Amino acid sequence: MHTSTFTQLLVSKLLHGWGQEGFLRHVDSVVEFYRTQRDAALGSADRWLKDLADWHPPAAGMFLWLRLRGVSDTHELITKKALEKEVLLVPGGAFNIDSSQPSPHVRASFSLSSPERMDEAFRRLSELIKEAQ
Repeated sequence: MHTSTFTQLLVSKLLHGWGQEGFLRHVDSVVEFYRTQRDAALGSADRWLKDLADWHPPAAGMFLWLRLRGVSDTHELITKKALEKEVLLVPGGAFNIDSSQPSPHVRASFSLSSPERMDEAFRRLSELIKEAQ
């Protein structure tokens, strides 16, 4: 199994055009983008969720995992109530082998939202957590 020949040709042309230094500059810009996004998510989490959830700053990736305090299962809170408030998160149980098992965790993506939208989402989530406790 491999990527399509067409995709391989596109990537090859791109990398040859960039050269090694261009590729490394691109990697640096991607790292900086995700660092900035992560820091914005962490700032919003600290602002709105510090007494309502626990988390560890991710060293890499594009997700912030939260453990909601006082909420034993996030499934309904996230799939129904958060969705009604236009907050898109993934309940942690979706990542369990048995997704029917309760989970107090939530996965938040910080890859696409602006810092302002993340802040508003965490503000709304804080209200939902308070209602659920």
